[in-house]
Amino acid sequence: MTEQKKPRRVFGAYGSLDKKVRNWRYLPPVSRTCGEGPRGEELVYRLNETTLEVGQGASTLRGYVGIVALPLTATSLFVLCFLAWAGWRSGFGNLIAEIGWLTTLLLALSVVVVLPFIGFGLALWINDYFGYVDAPVRFDRTRGKVYIWASRKAGPLELDWDSIKPVAQSASAPPYQFNSFQSVLLVDEDANGDVRFEGRLPRIAQVGGAVLDKAHTLAAYEFVRIFMERGPQALPPVKEHLAWRHGVRSFVDIMGLIK
Repeated sequence: MTEQKKPRRVFGAYGSLDKKVRNWRYLPPVSRTCGEGPRGEELVYRLNETTLEVGQGASTLRGYVGIVALPLTATSLFVLCFLAWAGWRSGFGNLIAEIGWLTTLLLALSVVVVLPFIGFGLALWINDYFGYVDAPVRFDRTRGKVYIWASRKAGPLELDWDSIKPVAQSASAPPYQFNSFQSVLLVDEDANGDVRFEGRLPRIAQVGGAVLDKAHTLAAYEFVRIFMERGPQALPPVKEHLAWRHGVRSFVDIMGLIK
């Protein structure tokens, strides 16, 4: 009888190495309350009798990456133009004779480094201002399924509501760890306690954004749980739904002030 090999675990985010250092606290099963009242504000995109669609908090961060990437890209472009102008003024054929082999090599290396950096900065800026705002999570109570739109090309990841494990996650940003950001994750784990992957995507859904108030995240999860277990008639009314922000409107909405 040959011994069966254990499946190779994924190395990286939510893999076996990350399992040793992540700060997770398992919540009661999805059929039991987490001890907080339901709260749907700053959470819900769409709600009807069968479907609830919530955000994962990415929309509140829109603009922060682009506002840093754009000036860095502009600076890199200026350096590249200056190097090209200096070479043209001195004549590229006489450049080595005038400034020496070492300086010429350093300039060439600068060009090699600056060019990819410009492309990378432009990609960050375009994606931050004109890319997807959020990766929504859809809860279908008639089928008992959870759908995660985590990829632009692939279809949604499908999770079984009765099989997922709700997890309270606490994350601090070093080096100043006075406060920790709280969030609730819905995790599809294997028998070893590792997160299942679909391709390169972890089978995890985040309920709402990561905030400093733990009660806020638990109340958002309780809103989802009651919807799946009892339906929308058991939920308090949501006064203000989340809305998508697109194009130039999000370009001026650096601090997330436009509703």
